[in-house]
Amino acid sequence: MTDNAHARALAHAEEERVQWESHLFMERQMEEMCATQEEQKRVRLLVDNAAPIKLSVLSTKLTATSGGPHGAVAAEPRFVFSQEDE
Repeated sequence: MTDNAHARALAHAEEERVQWESHLFMERQMEEMCATQEEQKRVRLLVDNAAPIKLSVLSTKLTATSGGPHGAVAAEPRFVFSQEDE
């Protein structure tokens, strides 16, 4: 076997090894993604139908008529989150 043929054989073997390692990495990554997805479904961070969840945000400012030395005291703004159904 000539040096050129030997070098081509080594390069081909290296290419196959890299492709195999890439394949194994992609399989392992897919398994991890599926496990993460199942964990998120279990704790209800991800829904099965993959439809986006619409949230409605309403900002209200409440006032209290009693308390404080100056009579009416404005309360901190509050945010109300609710899920809308389609």
